[in-house]
Amino acid sequence: MMLHALLDAAQDADVEVCMVAAAEDPANTAVALDAATRDAARLVIVTADDGRAALHADAWACDRAGWLVLADPLAGKAVLAAVDTLAAAPLPGSWRGGRRPAAPAPDTAAISARAALVDSQRNEADRLRMELVEERAWVAGEAERVRASQAWRLGHRIVRAARRLTFRRDEGTDALGRLIERMNAPREP
Repeated sequence: MMLHALLDAAQDADVEVCMVAAAEDPANTAVALDAATRDAARLVIVTADDGRAALHADAWACDRAGWLVLADPLAGKAVLAAVDTLAAAPLPGSWRGGRRPAAPAPDTAAISARAALVDSQRNEADRLRMELVEERAWVAGEAERVRASQAWRLGHRIVRAARRLTFRRDEGTDALGRLIERMNAPREP
């Protein structure tokens, strides 16, 4: 009875209907359904003597976007309809999307390989960061050693006095002091 109401509604809405016989193998049924829907069929009825029709129609619809399956399958039949067909013509019955395949299990080997790569990159970044801290400490220590030396202090005083005698402007702070401050300042990450 439901099939007659469905066919009448499809005929009133001028929807092309196609019949496909379910094969033994779902792949063969899928090939037949692909061929039927390629020819602009907007409503497809899958028939079989046993429950294969509903199973094959569900399997086909879950792999195709834009196709719905009649929720209450008829005995030995399954009905598929394009989403735009149902949007344009109200067909009786309740419709649902095909079954969704289970999400594939994550590849644990790939995940552990990526985790190992991230860990090795993190270890390398930590090692380079420690080298940078050590180099900065060494530069600050050497600059302090140079600034504390008597030769540098004497040379610095002679240069400042010569600048004053020649009426040139004194440049101001010493470069070693600025270098020491910069090397001892905490770095932003």
